[in-house]
Amino acid sequence: MRRLLIPAALVAGAILPCTASAEIVKAPAGETSTLKVSAAQGKTFKQHKLKFSASGAAKASGTTLTLPYSLSGWDFGTREGDVAYYAKNTGFRLKRGRRTATAVHPRLVLDTPKSGYVSMLIANERIKFFTVSGTTAKAADSGNVQQTTGYRLKLTQAGASSVNRALKKKVLKRFSQFGTLDVRLIQPAAGTQPGSGGGTTTTPGSPGGGSGSLPGQGDTPGGSVTFNPGLLDLLPGGSILGPLLPENGVDLDGDGKPDLTVLPLEDVDVDLGTGAGGSPTGTIKLGGGLVLDLPGAGTQVALVNPEIVLGTDAGLYALVDGVRVKVGDIDTDTLDLDVADGTVTIKDLDVRVGSGLNTVLGPLLGNLLPAGTPLLNLDLSFPEL
Repeated sequence: MRRLLIPAALVAGAILPCTASAEIVKAPAGETSTLKVSAAQGKTFKQHKLKFSASGAAKASGTTLTLPYSLSGWDFGTREGDVAYYAKNTGFRLKRGRRTATAVHPRLVLDTPKSGYVSMLIANERIKFFTVSGTTAKAADSGNVQQTTGYRLKLTQAGASSVNRALKKKVLKRFSQFGTLDVRLIQPAAGTQPGSGGGTTTTPGSPGGGSGSLPGQGDTPGGSVTFNPGLLDLLPGGSILGPLLPENGVDLDGDGKPDLTVLPLEDVDVDLGTGAGGSPTGTIKLGGGLVLDLPGAGTQVALVNPEIVLGTDAGLYALVDGVRVKVGDIDTDTLDLDVADGTVTIKDLDVRVGSGLNTVLGPLLGNLLPAGTPLLNLDLSFPEL
């Protein structure tokens, strides 16, 4: 078994250089990807009288969907990375009679140039909706534009089952070819910042700005957090979810509000559990924190120095008014953990409201956030030593 023990003093120092070539790109206005439903899948829609339409910022023309992307962490040399489509409710709907299945906030993750997945939110749960194959995709560069066409999308068992469950009928086949995805990305000019019309970002708190990746992305140590987009709908009007420290917020959609929070890595003590039947155990401590601003209740709840615990009592812990509280539950059996080139990454870690957060918020909000409510997604990256 591999055990990682990284003292905080080492994490904070310059001995952890960032060498990834992935660049964090905020999309210029109008940049989109295109999802084309296959002819066979279109026949299935007609057979079951399904109406396919766009959701949120997406636009549909027949069974072709255009998706404006918010942010990407992309290696323009190897053509791999991730692309997030987090504008409000971006995605698609499938309607049958009075029932509707809506899948939103897709995120394309390519672990290699030839394979990956698309995760989406459906019924407030983020799942792997499609697997992605790039074996027949065609890539072309023209100036600073990189266009890749023909990523093949296959429905996962979870994706098909979630749609069928919402529509109360088995209409989509598990593992069937759904369609293709074309991705167009613009390589940024060196030194530009997210929020200034596109470009890369320096890593907050890292010497020299690191490689251009946000913490939790690529091989830049730390974490990046996105709150469940539907969470604000459950809170009093005017509530704000975001970073405890303003400098740790990243505005993805240009509305002046942080959509993503970065958390610096403080300390790691993890046994990866790579032996037969093993599973990861240990702790990942992060700096900074998150805040729930609840003006309707006249208070703020600060979650300081978050800590991920794997193994027994797995969950997201943080200090609330100086007391360590379990604010969220995680399922370690579904960890998307990868070890490559000396870096450990955990992607799309789904954190759900835990009993500790209910204890804090109960007197303020009642039962508006019951246990199990999707709270946030967390990407983590830390070095393997």
